[in-house]
Amino acid sequence: MTPTGLLLATYAEVLSQWSKSPRFTLNVPSFNRLPFHPQIQEIIGECASFILLEVNCSTDEPFAVRARRLQEQLWQDLEHGAVSGVRILREWVEAQHHSAELAAMPIVFTHGPQQSETNPTAIAFLEQQTETVYSISQTPQVWLDYQYYVRSDGSLDFNWDYVEGLFPPGTIEDMFETYQHLLARLADKEETWQQKQLHLVPVAQLAQRTNINATNTNAPEGLLHQFFSDRARQQPQHPAIITYENTLSYEEVSRRARRLSVDLRQLEVRPNQLVAVVMEKGWEQIVAVLAILAAGAAYVPIAPTWPECRQKKILDRAGVKIALTQSHLQERLSVFTEVQWLLVDKGELAEDLLDSSEALQQQDDLAYVIYTSGSTGEPKGVAIDHRGAVNTIVDINRRFNVTSGDRQVSPKENRVFALSALTFDLSVYDIFGVLAAGGTLIIPKARHTKDPAHWLELIQRERVTIWNTVPALMEMLVEYASKESDSALESLRLALLSGDWIPLSLPDRLRSLVPEVQIVSLGGATEASIWSIFYPIETVDPQWKSIPYGKPLTNQQFHVLNEALEPVPVWVPGQLYIGGIGLAQGYWGDREKTEASFIIHRTTGERLYRTGDLGSYLPDGNIEFLGREDNLVKLQGYRLELGEIEVALRQHPGVRDALVMVKENVKHQLVACVICESSLEGSLFNIGDRDESEIEKLWKALLTACDRETNQILSEFEIDAISSTQGGLEELSVAYMKRTLRDLGVYIQPGESHSSNEIMHQCRILPLYDKTIRQWLSVLEDRGDLIPEEGDRWMSPQPLNTDNLQQLWQDAKRLTDPIACGLLSYLQRSGDNHIPILQGEKNPLDLLFVKGSRETAESAYESSPSARYSNSLVKAAIAELVRTWSPDRPLRILEIGAGIGATTASVLPELPAKNTSYTYTDISQFFLNQGRKKFTSYPFVDYRLFDINRAPQEQGYQLGSFDLIVAVNVIHVARDLNVTLPYTRSLLTEGGFLLLVELTEFRPSHMTTIGLTEGFSDYEDERLNANLPTLSPQQWCDRLSSQGFEQCAFFPEKGSPLEILGQHLIIARRDGEKQFKRQALQAFLQERLPDYAIPTHYLPLDRWPLTTNGKIDRQKLMTLEGIDSRETREIAPPSNELEQAIANIWQAILNLEPPLDIQQNFFDLGGNSLAAVQARGQLAETLQQDISVLTLFEYPTIASLARYIGETQTNDTFMQTVRDRGDLRKQAALKRRRKSRQT
Repeated sequence: MTPTGLLLATYAEVLSQWSKSPRFTLNVPSFNRLPFHPQIQEIIGECASFILLEVNCSTDEPFAVRARRLQEQLWQDLEHGAVSGVRILREWVEAQHHSAELAAMPIVFTHGPQQSETNPTAIAFLEQQTETVYSISQTPQVWLDYQYYVRSDGSLDFNWDYVEGLFPPGTIEDMFETYQHLLARLADKEETWQQKQLHLVPVAQLAQRTNINATNTNAPEGLLHQFFSDRARQQPQHPAIITYENTLSYEEVSRRARRLSVDLRQLEVRPNQLVAVVMEKGWEQIVAVLAILAAGAAYVPIAPTWPECRQKKILDRAGVKIALTQSHLQERLSVFTEVQWLLVDKGELAEDLLDSSEALQQQDDLAYVIYTSGSTGEPKGVAIDHRGAVNTIVDINRRFNVTSGDRQVSPKENRVFALSALTFDLSVYDIFGVLAAGGTLIIPKARHTKDPAHWLELIQRERVTIWNTVPALMEMLVEYASKESDSALESLRLALLSGDWIPLSLPDRLRSLVPEVQIVSLGGATEASIWSIFYPIETVDPQWKSIPYGKPLTNQQFHVLNEALEPVPVWVPGQLYIGGIGLAQGYWGDREKTEASFIIHRTTGERLYRTGDLGSYLPDGNIEFLGREDNLVKLQGYRLELGEIEVALRQHPGVRDALVMVKENVKHQLVACVICESSLEGSLFNIGDRDESEIEKLWKALLTACDRETNQILSEFEIDAISSTQGGLEELSVAYMKRTLRDLGVYIQPGESHSSNEIMHQCRILPLYDKTIRQWLSVLEDRGDLIPEEGDRWMSPQPLNTDNLQQLWQDAKRLTDPIACGLLSYLQRSGDNHIPILQGEKNPLDLLFVKGSRETAESAYESSPSARYSNSLVKAAIAELVRTWSPDRPLRILEIGAGIGATTASVLPELPAKNTSYTYTDISQFFLNQGRKKFTSYPFVDYRLFDINRAPQEQGYQLGSFDLIVAVNVIHVARDLNVTLPYTRSLLTEGGFLLLVELTEFRPSHMTTIGLTEGFSDYEDERLNANLPTLSPQQWCDRLSSQGFEQCAFFPEKGSPLEILGQHLIIARRDGEKQFKRQALQAFLQERLPDYAIPTHYLPLDRWPLTTNGKIDRQKLMTLEGIDSRETREIAPPSNELEQAIANIWQAILNLEPPLDIQQNFFDLGGNSLAAVQARGQLAETLQQDISVLTLFEYPTIASLARYIGETQTNDTFMQTVRDRGDLRKQAALKRRRKSRQT
């Protein structure tokens, strides 16, 4: 190992310990004086290029092996130093579509001057003659720069320069200290070199975690149901369950459970046998689970609302032979004939209470199995024993003072609102935790579990003290209660929030209603007995990104580990693992999944559950939750594998492939992206009323005509002569670029280096031409005249040479073609005036239209080979369209950017005057006036202004009103093609055609002439990546396809000799209005998935967008237009004041643009339960009429809701109410504006 290799490897090891991934890239400067000049060695300064060094510290090998490999990698990379890291980064960024995240490799390793054989005294001389007073390295895009040098006496100096504020406090200090300690270990302890894991986490941090995880104490004895049994004997008449209609005492619940347990024992249930509970929310659920446990078995909850196929799948997988249900569900469940059903609500009371001494199972026997989502489409059954569940509920009760009457809090103050479903493990605490403390369960009506009005009524009536739900439900409650009364929730003393992110604003909003409430964040996994970690929420720091996850509960441990299962330092992301007695036994009947998720740590021997979550330690020892690392999400507390939904989608015959994502910036909404089958069988599309055969016939006729015309033109053109002329133009253009730069005073010395910004500033060039200057520099780079450097700079190894300009002109003067001569003359005028143009002293249009003459423009747009070809093709295509067009329909044509009318002149003679409507447009009134004069003999032509960057409706154009759009060399002027192309498409009728003529190569001859005129530098879209206004023909077709054009072709075709023209005709056809059968797909999914797993939005696609490495581009998918649940059909807007009032409220809450479709579902538009609460509040305020949240669930469209309201309130009364409320709002707004002006 060389000293450099050792220091580099040690640096890499420390970095890997503080990195999310042990695989990364280092930026290594290499002192590399290339022989550009004989005196290059005499220059004082740092002549360095950069090597991008690949680092991989993940291998399970001794440090010595990793270090040697890294050193060899460095040597190998240095052999390729002629290709700098700057160049690699630039090309990589371009390949990745200019992703800003890839713009730099910000971690640097720099070695300073060292002794050499050629000059062994240089370092000593520097040390004797100089003194370092202050030193710092500050380089743009560098976050951390390690620098070292070896002194003349062999000692080592090193320092780290870093960007303050970029790293969390103390991070760099910890890393630097660890680096020093590791060097000392390598120097003093030989065994360090052979260690595979170097254990670099600071000792103080490890000690802190050891102390935090030291939670072990004597585990509580007993079984889940025994605590209730004991409490029933102590307080038999105390209410155990209160529903909206009934109250059940501890005695009644115990006697019912005992009677049912006897029935189960007679059916010979045994420990670790699963008995299903398939019930709606109600007191029967509590009796059922108590009875099952008392009988010695374990329960598995199944929601009656789940699809039948999912219910059957779980019944089969769990091996269920006996199930408990309610009588009103009996008929629906009778399809499961292999299961014996017992009706809990029909059961009798036993003569005696449950007896805890009669327990048949042990603590390590199963208590329950809860099924969660599985990535393969198959649910996973989490098997929890009594020991783990008992440990959690006893810890929570003790920790938060949920205790019996002989303690500080009396039983009547332990009243929990049991809102969570039995299939959700929060219900385990609701039932067994609160009953163990002698408390009371307050159970809402089964059909009102989403109705905060019902919740609040019960909370106030029954004085609920404990709330235990996911945060989203608490948000709904707070939103509703805040509009009712400041004291609406005054009975709450404890709020347990878990299962999902807690909004940072929620604690303060809750405390504004209940100042003394204790709010606790809880977390963990179903696989670890309800909860494993907690964080009491006191003050919420405004700087927080999220509520801290917290510290482990009693007899449980939490770890943040890297890929090697080693601890990670503070602030560093790692995978979250849970340990302790709360861990599940595994997944029921699935050994493979169990072994994959529940592991034995190879060093500590501890059994751990790999959660799939990411987290990091905070300096105070709390853990910060960072989200999922896999395909698992949480929706309203339900764990959901996106893969399960994808599997269900792929089972539909109309779906070839599927991908499900969570919609960004919208809470709890799933987006299903589907690749649809093209076959009619099982198709997910209905086609509107259009004659597909006629449109296809027209399309084929257009292609045939263009192909025929191309062959004809090819036979007429002298390709070699065109190529020769074009080549001469390009050489002259490059020579003018060089001469202009030299005349501006740049690149006149060898080794001269400039950035484009420096040239712009130094030469007083207008900002308008920034893109032009960078285009010129790129051309000169491609030709080898300039060499790219880091930081958008170019260096000239030799002065720019323009000696060949005169010879090039001598060659050009031999041309006799008047068209070529006209273009050469235009080039000469532009070249001689480049500096005045660039500095704003000359208008480039004056050189195109010399003294108002259109001769040059006509040469370029009418007479040049490329113009003749494209105009002939447009003419042939339109002539064919006219020939095949139905005489019963007028042909409506729009020409965009007609300009001097060169294309128009070739087209108009082909059109029948009686059956044609031709709209001639341009952004300039000057060209419209010219067109009126030129085409006076064509009365069917209409002249109108049109701006391609503005919405057509704003300019008075009716959407879908043209059959054909012609756009010749104009669409490239668009600022954003993602805006202009949809505008263009919107003007076409269904199945309409687009004839698009565009430059497909932006050559030096364009950059030095026409490219200097207005319009060629306005682009602000993806074309910025290549810094060119043009696209290739295939890029045009891809762009048109993504913007709703169904078919696309271009001429000349790839490989044609006519490609030398650098201009193409692109023909595209607007897609038909396919109606995506969303409801059919949803109905299909509802038979296979629970309601919370049904996607809200659907995006049908023909193919996946891919990244450059061939993977599905998920980021692109989320930005594609069309992620919407709306079926493409005619919108039915609001038709009366009532519907409009509802629509206004929906628009405000859901942030939607009008008009809304009155037949569209509130929840499909993006609404959720919280939004429903907000809508209910605004509706109630507007109508002066109380409306239940459930009403929105029952009448989720504007039309149905308006009908419902109309039936409950007379129309006249309502309309007057709306008008009165509207007048009051207007007056209030006017008053606020007046007040604002006064202040």
